Amino acid sequence: MSGRGATPDRFSDPVIVVGGGVVGLCCARSLARRGVRVHVIERGQIGHGASFGNAGTVSPAHPPINAPGRWRELIRSMVDPLSPLYIPPRLDPGLWRWLFAFARHCGQTHVDHCRGVLAPLARVTPGLHDEIAAAAEEDELGYRRDGYLEIFRTAAGGAAAAHEAAYARGQNFTARQLDGEELRAREPALSASVRGGFHYPEARSLDPYAFLLAVAWEAQADGARLTEGTAVETVVTESGRARGVRTAEGDIDASAVILATGAYSPDLYRALGCPLPVIPAKGYHVDRPFEDPGTPRLDTACLLVETSVFCTPMPGRLRLAGTLEFSGINDDMRRRRLEQLTRGARPFLEGLDDGPPSSEWCGLRPCTPDGLPVVGPVPGWEGVFAATGHAMLGLTFGPVTGELVADLVVDGRASMPIEGLDPARF
Repeated sequence: MSGRGATPDRFSDPVIVVGGGVVGLCCARSLARRGVRVHVIERGQIGHGASFGNAGTVSPAHPPINAPGRWRELIRSMVDPLSPLYIPPRLDPGLWRWLFAFARHCGQTHVDHCRGVLAPLARVTPGLHDEIAAAAEEDELGYRRDGYLEIFRTAAGGAAAAHEAAYARGQNFTARQLDGEELRAREPALSASVRGGFHYPEARSLDPYAFLLAVAWEAQADGARLTEGTAVETVVTESGRARGVRTAEGDIDASAVILATGAYSPDLYRALGCPLPVIPAKGYHVDRPFEDPGTPRLDTACLLVETSVFCTPMPGRLRLAGTLEFSGINDDMRRRRLEQLTRGARPFLEGLDDGPPSSEWCGLRPCTPDGLPVVGPVPGWEGVFAATGHAMLGLTFGPVTGELVADLVVDGRASMPIEGLDPARF
């Protein structure tokens, strides 16, 4: 992976990055560090999509959502609106095609394939996050290098946690097993019902929005331009290559175009003859201020296995985050699902009550049916690159995606194998 450098001669126009979430901004940062003029165009506000309110954990050893048997959870979720993974029943042919494709990828063979594809990216991920945090004020980011805990209360939860630990160890990450007493000695806020868990020391935790602003600031310091409130309607092409993008305000010329468009990807890719099966999965968070006596003082981020809730300490508050809700493109906040975060965390945390939150949020994560991101050249078009489909791992793999995209744009090849992420695989 390259460092800072002079602008390559062939980039007479800027490289346009469509999308101002963590993936798009990391692409902009990596390109700007190499001397490339970059223009980020965001349909809304920079960093106010899925990147704004996620769980704030950098989890390079975490498996994709395509766990063996996960498709059964999808079917059951249609009759349980409080399931961590929820699909409101509806007639949507595109959703059903995606679900059938997802079910085909819910097996151990595919999970092993994902591990092989993601392992090279995972190994460099903690160091890239550390580099970005070191350039900012780590305290302002709430940046922690002490990993996270994956904890359980039941035998079934223990089996699921052990399966994920095996996945992590298969990538040469540490998954240290702890019993309930060891966990409570480390985190007194954990309830007596917690039976055990695993510690993942190579993970990181942070305030995701503060981290994203730090990435944006660094990109701008190296010359990147950021435009908000402008939707890109299509990629402008000529003779088989990108010439720019079209917006309601007119065309903007570009030397290359990177589509880091998250849940809003399908239309732009379809217009290029590269239909991507990316659908939105809504996640929620509730922030609880530490000044509230009903908010337990956790020191280490915890994933609660049975309820799939992440509990992450951030500056001044505890964030409860989670759920995957496949309800389409919308920002409708289902109150019962939001409240389920607190209900799901209460059995694990002593003293957690229903006090007033400091923040409530929902956002859309872009999911592919095979659980892998989409990173690489868009087939058939020179100078168009994909960077989307990271699901719940956008924060984790944002910086390494930025490096890979910069490799492709500047050097014409990636610095590590990315064949498994190829947009043409669908």
